[in-house]
Amino acid sequence: MRAGKHVLIEKPGAIAAAELEVLALAAKQTGARVRLGYNHRFHPALQKARELFESGVLGPLMFLRARYGHGGRKGYDREWRADPKLSGGAS
Repeated sequence: MRAGKHVLIEKPGAIAAAELEVLALAAKQTGARVRLGYNHRFHPALQKARELFESGVLGPLMFLRARYGHGGRKGYDREWRADPKLSGGAS
């Protein structure tokens, strides 16, 4: 980004939101664009939500809350996803 190149980052973009400030500043200084990839954007449920939004059938969008997950498996609580220092979302 400091070289003015556009950047796509796969999620998570950072371990903590404050770490993204460096990217935001570089983008502002250079005009480069940074985006976070979200691999669920092609999930059928999200595609349907977008279809409903774009159709206007629900009226203007005020907010959106969604949940997505899976049941886990034996030992899941000890994998990297359960450690905020590795998976992101901490602080």
